[in-house]
Amino acid sequence: MARRIPGRKVGGWTTSDLHRADAVWAQVLRELREARGLTRADLAERTGLKWACVDKIERGECCPRLDSVLKICEALEVPFVVVALVVELRLEGGVVPLLRVEGLWRRLRRIFRRLLAFGRAA
Repeated sequence: MARRIPGRKVGGWTTSDLHRADAVWAQVLRELREARGLTRADLAERTGLKWACVDKIERGECCPRLDSVLKICEALEVPFVVVALVVELRLEGGVVPLLRVEGLWRRLRRIFRRLLAFGRAA
């Protein structure tokens, strides 16, 4: 977990931007876990992360490492790209229902599979 110095810029982002991003990631991951009917302990067990780590991520108290987020996405059976898209849209100010994006992802995946099957048949 990186320490954040107030007012400092990191990659063009201020620390307040980074804290906001952490909070949005936390909210989205918590919504996904709750939608799956899992507790934090269940999620920690599925990911191999410590309960305290999952707790801090969900409360937005830390900047989660990419490998931790990938483990959480895998445990929740949601592609990382879907979670990242929802976070990005929410950071842009949109209110995006998570289930709508998940449904869109499933439809796109079916379309890609059909296209791949069509390409193999030709």
